[in-house]
Amino acid sequence: FDGGHWLFEKTPDELKTLHYVAGGRYYLDGKAVDTKRTPISGETGKIALVVGATVVVGREILKLLLNEPSYDKIVVWTRRELEFSHKKLEVKLINFDEISKIPPQKIDEVFCALGTTIKKAGSKEVFLKIDVEYVEETAKWAKNAGARRFVLVSSPGANEGSLSFYCVLKDVLNGA
Repeated sequence: FDGGHWLFEKTPDELKTLHYVAGGRYYLDGKAVDTKRTPISGETGKIALVVGATVVVGREILKLLLNEPSYDKIVVWTRRELEFSHKKLEVKLINFDEISKIPPQKIDEVFCALGTTIKKAGSKEVFLKIDVEYVEETAKWAKNAGARRFVLVSSPGANEGSLSFYCVLKDVLNGA
């Protein structure tokens, strides 16, 4: 981590972790490793919603989903425009304070990587609003819209006994 950015390509192999991400793909600190290129269990035509696509993990999830053959459309909720476009991509600029007012639409799966830091948020209250309230409102919206799966990106070290407010908060979300 340097200058506010994760430098995945400079990470020694012994510190890298492997994460399963939708569609039979794995994410190895910045590099996608294909395990198969056929849709999961023959499913096609799925629609995913990605919330938090402008943060590091969210961007990687979005890239993977755009290249996954089982998805026909990827909807992104964001506060600002993305720096790229794609034929499967539908970007919706939203006010996260008004998630409950967003009309339901067909969504099969939701990938939520929404989050910030206390430093960026400016206070614990704003941090809680983004990392807890917005995530909970997104989950409620997804359930109401009939989503079959809600994937929440949490944090290693999430634990209610942690000395880190961030890790305690992520543990609260994991149990929600």
